[in-house]
Amino acid sequence: MYPGVGQPAPEPAEGYGPQATDPTVTATIRQVLQSNVDTREVISTLIGLLDGENPQLAAAAADELLKRDLDEAELRRLREVAERVPFRDWESDDRLPGETSNASGTHAWRVLEAKALPRMPQEEQIEWLVSWFWHGRPFRMSAADYATRPLSKMGPTAVPRLSAVLKTGDPYPQLWAGRALMDIGTDEAFAAVEQWGLSVIEEAQDPLVRGTATRWLGLLQSEAAFEPMLRVMWANLDEPSSSELVVGVQDTGWERAIPELVKVLELRPPETGNADRAQTYLAAAQALAELGDDRGRQALRNAASSPDAALRREAPWHLGCLGEREARPLLERLAQEADETTALRARECLRVLDQDAPYADPSQAMGGTMRLQVKRHERHTRWARDHAQ
Repeated sequence: MYPGVGQPAPEPAEGYGPQATDPTVTATIRQVLQSNVDTREVISTLIGLLDGENPQLAAAAADELLKRDLDEAELRRLREVAERVPFRDWESDDRLPGETSNASGTHAWRVLEAKALPRMPQEEQIEWLVSWFWHGRPFRMSAADYATRPLSKMGPTAVPRLSAVLKTGDPYPQLWAGRALMDIGTDEAFAAVEQWGLSVIEEAQDPLVRGTATRWLGLLQSEAAFEPMLRVMWANLDEPSSSELVVGVQDTGWERAIPELVKVLELRPPETGNADRAQTYLAAAQALAELGDDRGRQALRNAASSPDAALRREAPWHLGCLGEREARPLLERLAQEADETTALRARECLRVLDQDAPYADPSQAMGGTMRLQVKRHERHTRWARDHAQ
């Protein structure tokens, strides 16, 4: 039913943050361990160090806590630390009184995952992990981000509960649940995400929610999403996120999308210095090129030598779809631009062209989202070959 369905996502990489290397950190931890005989007092002191301002000390304290048996009160205290990370932006160091640092929250979660989660039966594990979706702004590093990883590994068992989250009225937890479902990658998981995307694509006011729904519906190649996606695209063509909607129209419409994408090229020519307009124009050009339409290929060629600096600055990301033989000389020329951003982007795209296999074959080791991305590239390649003019 859906392309690229396979096994659950692979186990996430080890490591959550910086490890202690400062000798003073080692000395502080040693002093704590040697000066306190009572186990509970040692653990309480370590949690206090974890909740401090020194990220290396927080990491070292977490490492020591992982070696010990923690009681329920100590686990609750660690949860309080993780919950006090600012919801508005995990990556920001700007905090209000009472809020904890990002490093403290990261290492508190690391201990909780290792010590609290294994004590629960699987159904309770799922509920506990889902509860963290209300403690992180999508899709930034946060407790919510960490919670999606074990849920993804649980596979089909977690799908019903995650699907239920999509039916709540809270958009950010919905996004976390959708991310886990996309990584699980079963037909049931994909169907739940598609239903959610169709329900929010025209109503969502939050650009993050609308943009995410657009990407997921496109990856799922949802034919039912084409008409609503098209309406949203034309209603928001002057918005910064309109390039995402152009790609969504392409991925859900294919041949039906071609006349609409041509209209974008004709009605929305780039304006000097307008980066948003340039992104939309180039997204439409790339979409047409990937669909085998030479009007898109010609628009990309023109963009690489355009007098419009904004258009040249955005062009490198889109030229790869022309194929290495044609894209390389264009990128090499852009890499010599005086504008540092343009030159840097062109050099990065040349580096990707130099890689032996920028797109790997679909593998059972991939998460659902990655498999869909690979399938999308393969389908575009076949389409362009079969419909080349």
